[in-house]
Amino acid sequence: MLARTRAWLKTMSERVITEQDSEQDRLNKTLLIFACGLMGFGSILWVALYWAMGIKFSSNVPLAYLAISVASLAYYVYTRNFELFRTLQVSLFLFVPFIVQWSIGSFVSSSGVALWALLAPVGVMIFQGARQSLPWFAAYIVLTMVSGFFDYWLTWGVESGVTMQSIAVFFTLNFAAMSTIMYLLISYFVRQRDRLQEAVDEQNRLLRLEQEKSEACCSISCLRRSHAGSRTRRVSLPTVLPMSP
Repeated sequence: MLARTRAWLKTMSERVITEQDSEQDRLNKTLLIFACGLMGFGSILWVALYWAMGIKFSSNVPLAYLAISVASLAYYVYTRNFELFRTLQVSLFLFVPFIVQWSIGSFVSSSGVALWALLAPVGVMIFQGARQSLPWFAAYIVLTMVSGFFDYWLTWGVESGVTMQSIAVFFTLNFAAMSTIMYLLISYFVRQRDRLQEAVDEQNRLLRLEQEKSEACCSISCLRRSHAGSRTRRVSLPTVLPMSP
């Protein structure tokens, strides 16, 4: 059973990250799947904590997020369309936290759960680049401003059973969890980037050694040819003496 599980995991890993992928592509794929796992674990944990504290909010949004996230991952494994998978996951990162906040109430009653949406522009910056992250960051700012504008009409958190103590607890948890996820992603990215840089430096060092060996061999070969030519020139011709009358 264990051997079959390992074989299945190896097959899935080979479909997720192929041999044709560059080191940068492998890093991007690993980071995105790592972020998906952290977000999925966080959504399950948050639903469990809310229910354990007696706060009976609908779990439809977190469960729908998990279902869509798992379905997109399965689709990616089947089709290997990483661009579509990346777009779907980043969209979930951006919109789901705001939808959860709107389903609970306001910024205060939801304990700032919309902060999780910041993972979308930061993730795109890591996965793709700073320029590609600008539209996602702009969307994050727009959604934040819209939520703040309608916050007055959504301030019914206390009436729905959320006490100030619960709000304080989840404010702390949301900020701590989001900060931890950001730190882990950036830390992993920096470590992998340093590892890639070390590999590139090692390859450059080996290339320099090969170049120096090649230049040394060429120099020795030239010296040998030059020495052989000089010996050939030093061979004297037989002297012809003049005949006496």
